[in-house]
Amino acid sequence: MPLFERYPELAGVILGNLIINFFVIVPVVFVIMPWVTRLSANWLRR
Repeated sequence: MPLFERYPELAGVILGNLIINFFVIVPVVFVIMPWVTRLSANWLRR
């Protein structure tokens, strides 16, 4: 059962966006981007 069907109070515009931001934007900014930067650090120094 989808999360927003099980808990309809989470489907609001503001709270829904905060949940999506937490699970998509935060990992990209704090996990994936630093990892890619470390991998390409030597190439970036050229």
